[in-house]
Amino acid sequence: MKRERVKIDGDIINEALDAADAGLPGRDIWRDTEQRSLILERRGKAVVWFVKTRSFTRMIGRAGRGYKGDHVNPRAAREAAARILVEISARPPRSPESDTVSGPAAQPICWTWAEMVTARMANLSGPRMVGERIKAPSKDTQDDVRRSFGVGRDGAFDPDKRPSLAPLQTLRLDAIDAAKLGAAVRGIEHRRARAKFLAYAKSALTWSLSNTHRSGLNGSAWWNDVRPPDLEPEEIATLSASRSKLARRKASFGVEHVGEMLARHEAFCSDRKGRDKVSPGVRCGLWWTALTAARRGSTTRLQRAGIEWSDARNEAPGWGTALWTEDAMKARQGYMLPVPPIGLRILWISMADWSAAVTGAWTAPSQWVFASTQRQPREISDRVGMVDIPTNPYSLANHLARMRGKRGGEAGGTDHLAGIPEFSLHTIRAAAARYLDEGTGLPAAASSALLGHAGEYDVHDPEAAARTTEKFYNASQKMPLKTRAMAAWTNAVMAAFEKAGGRLPEPVGKVPPMVKLPPRPW
Repeated sequence: MKRERVKIDGDIINEALDAADAGLPGRDIWRDTEQRSLILERRGKAVVWFVKTRSFTRMIGRAGRGYKGDHVNPRAAREAAARILVEISARPPRSPESDTVSGPAAQPICWTWAEMVTARMANLSGPRMVGERIKAPSKDTQDDVRRSFGVGRDGAFDPDKRPSLAPLQTLRLDAIDAAKLGAAVRGIEHRRARAKFLAYAKSALTWSLSNTHRSGLNGSAWWNDVRPPDLEPEEIATLSASRSKLARRKASFGVEHVGEMLARHEAFCSDRKGRDKVSPGVRCGLWWTALTAARRGSTTRLQRAGIEWSDARNEAPGWGTALWTEDAMKARQGYMLPVPPIGLRILWISMADWSAAVTGAWTAPSQWVFASTQRQPREISDRVGMVDIPTNPYSLANHLARMRGKRGGEAGGTDHLAGIPEFSLHTIRAAAARYLDEGTGLPAAASSALLGHAGEYDVHDPEAAARTTEKFYNASQKMPLKTRAMAAWTNAVMAAFEKAGGRLPEPVGKVPPMVKLPPRPW
């Protein structure tokens, strides 16, 4: 843990971001010598500006490299800190004596709603305990919570995003009751948004109650009895129509359509040149998502270090493995997949074509299998400080929209997926589950294991959690069962691919001699 008083500049921010990118444990704090009460804190993989006094803490926003993007640079952080300190000084003073004196004018110190949200966001930005388990921070969860509470990227509440939450901002937590919280929930427009906000609000209030020494909140957890309002008839009709559409989409889309989609995808990519060229991460990422029925988020977070190009424990020749660390998975547990030869081919092509595309502009190897050819994400604050970034998961969905003639330069153009039922990337998971459960004779547990629905394992058991142990391979990850499921699914997909006239993918770029890649797996 580092604690320093310095003038916070670009070098200090880069030091903090480098430590965050490396995933160093603990936290580091730099106190600015130019603006009182301004600190830069690195906790886990988050680097955040705070205003911190003895009785007050407020998050300003995330730090990032350079002066472009949505992150907060040092000058903006100092200006924001000065404004916040002026706001604090304008409040009626709360002396320690007032906390203990009885009478109608005296109240013990207690967080306001806004202070609770700031503290909860800071808590979510680092590792935390959930029961007996250490849970790694999730950027997606932090963004989801921030949006639910109507907080912008700068850390300030935006009343335009959540108008019904505006009355709560300055209320002390001990002044909020079920009626006030219920009114805030009812003022949120959409059903899912209401449910999310209420879940996150209950979690934050429960956390505040368990940290009463900091929050000042005491009493019973009355918020557990608050329920979302009943749906209006119009909302019920919309929900029913949406569920019917999803059910029809899942029922009409099968393994034969996955293979045909891949054949057309490969032809589409081959026809695109120059500015319209499909990036290696998108081209191969869609292949991988279809072959493994993986979520698009976990697809793009696959790291090169997690690939084993051969698996001695697998009796099938030519197979390897892919391992995701817990911070890349939705369930926050390590996950391993057996990779068939066609899957290894896709992984190799992705890395080879990326190297061919970026050499000259970017010489350092990427840590990602499906790396982006950009050097900075479009939303820099989404991945603070990173210059080596994976392909954005939304890029895979956007690619399907382009093939449908619904996006960008293809808008209103040819539908290259005509005749294939409407589907999303997540529909592939449903198709895989249905095929494995109904068309292969495999046990029901096979599809659950392949799709990551298997039960949790004990992360505190070294034998169950260590990648090299037989217990991790056979019991925790159920790799023999996953291999049977993966073989059945990929064989069916590739049979449909060949039936649709598809041609096996090949590298499209020439890999420079200075780039070191594993031997071709085919």
